[in-house]
Amino acid sequence: MDPQGSKEGKLVVNGFVVSLKAGHWDPVEEISGQVARLNNLGYRGASGG
Repeated sequence: MDPQGSKEGKLVVNGFVVSLKAGHWDPVEEISGQVARLNNLGYRGASGG
């Protein structure tokens, strides 16, 4: 995290740009937060509640 509180940024590699956002998922204690993390890892087919 940025010590100044920024929660957005970008990653640039060989001209390819990827937007990054930190803190945009529900907390890991919530089912929807767990599902978001699993989906991000490639485990598809689940939906948060």
